[in-house]
Amino acid sequence: MKAFTSEQELLVAELLAEQVRHLLIVRGHYEEYHWASLYRAAKGAPRGTWSNLQFRDFIHEGIGVEWKILGSDAPSAAMGRSVMHPSGTRRIEFDPTESADSCKERILTQWCRAMDEFEARVRAHGKSPRAEIRWGVLLWGRDLGEFLYFEEPMIRPRHADYDARWETRTGRGKQTQSLYIYEKRTGKKRFSVTHPSQGAKLQPYFDVPVSRSDVHLFSVKSADVYPIWVSEETRAALRERIGDTDMDGGLRRLLSQAGDQPTQHGDR
Repeated sequence: MKAFTSEQELLVAELLAEQVRHLLIVRGHYEEYHWASLYRAAKGAPRGTWSNLQFRDFIHEGIGVEWKILGSDAPSAAMGRSVMHPSGTRRIEFDPTESADSCKERILTQWCRAMDEFEARVRAHGKSPRAEIRWGVLLWGRDLGEFLYFEEPMIRPRHADYDARWETRTGRGKQTQSLYIYEKRTGKKRFSVTHPSQGAKLQPYFDVPVSRSDVHLFSVKSADVYPIWVSEETRAALRERIGDTDMDGGLRRLLSQAGDQPTQHGDR
């Protein structure tokens, strides 16, 4: 589902371009606090304080959103596929000596309880009993050229709708054991749970919508854009001459016009 109105989407695109220009200068990565400030601005919500704590990302006017942000080589190529977030929560406790099904029930019960607590916080924060809780998934291009965002309702998983099994895999020469939880109806893997000996983490999977109409896809032309430094006086003069809508194109026109002017060499 989409999260922004047409007007909000335009503002997000503008703010993303500003953030990308800054990150290109400092050679930084896109982080959750970048998205938090942008999202709040687009929604007209108070800036607040960004928190890395579980289920505290965004609460405003009866809506709560928990963000999951992932780097991607090609965000739009993920449409129609499932993506896994490496850490849904680190507050999962279970006994790995129990059966896979028992572990699944303990894990999903804790997951649902976390959603209940989130919903209660959203309801307590607002002025009405309304409380809508959602996931917000952002895939950001590692070259900072493309961003894909969508939201989906938080749905509490029913134990009976899932199967679970322990699986051992080898990576980097080491064997690791994880609990995988599959949706019975589709056979899709919905959760990966790391073994407590490695620090228990619940890793959820999200289905990226197939349709362009269900996502926000932002393209930021950044690969061939470089920062220039000018004084505030020059910046104001440029804005007066060429405006804010196409600064790059306006500068090229000014340079072209300057190149067409005859050079004054004086008498020799």
